[in-house]
Amino acid sequence: MFERAKENNTTDNVESKAWDWSSVPANSWNKVSDEFLPVALRRQNLGKQTVLDIGCGRGRHSLHLAEMEFKVTATDLSSEGITQLKEQAREKNLEENITTLVCDMLDLSFNQGEFDCVLAFNSVYHTDYNGLKGIIAKITNCLSDSGSLYISFISKSNWAYRDPANHRMDEFTIIKTRGSEKGIPHTHLEYEDVINLLSDYRILKIQHIQDFYPSGDSFHYFVEAEKK
Repeated sequence: MFERAKENNTTDNVESKAWDWSSVPANSWNKVSDEFLPVALRRQNLGKQTVLDIGCGRGRHSLHLAEMEFKVTATDLSSEGITQLKEQAREKNLEENITTLVCDMLDLSFNQGEFDCVLAFNSVYHTDYNGLKGIIAKITNCLSDSGSLYISFISKSNWAYRDPANHRMDEFTIIKTRGSEKGIPHTHLEYEDVINLLSDYRILKIQHIQDFYPSGDSFHYFVEAEKK
């Protein structure tokens, strides 16, 4: 396992903010998500080898993919998250299958067609709408022909989008003003927005899923697609 160089950037309006993984309990956010697990299992039989995991956190999905013998490049703005990922990779003897990169997702810079698959799970919407469009363009560039994409977006049905306490930047983007995500931007979409953003892809599946937490409900779109 090796590291790439660190870069940082912002959009014109929104500053990226890393999650503080040092404050998250060690037993949290380690299990592969129920939404992604079947997608990962299907990919194992597609003959695809290289995966980019954008916003990997402490590496729950990167580690799982590495165990499946994919070659994974794991990126996150949080150096603490990447540190925890590297520690787990060493413990699991997966270092040869994981490359780490501490960087802002707005600064992703990879070769054209470098990856067979891209995973962006609960990550790329933490910017404004223009930033999100830019990230999608970078993903499209680094995906191989007919490359696979699994990506999630936060829905306008989410309670936080309607919360008047949050700072609204435009029709899509709010910045939370309280809680563990204070100061973190969230760009919310409707179904038509998802389709427009992914116009260069063949949509295989879209799920609009509601989760329940003590603080309120949470709606996300989970999209499986292939590059046209």
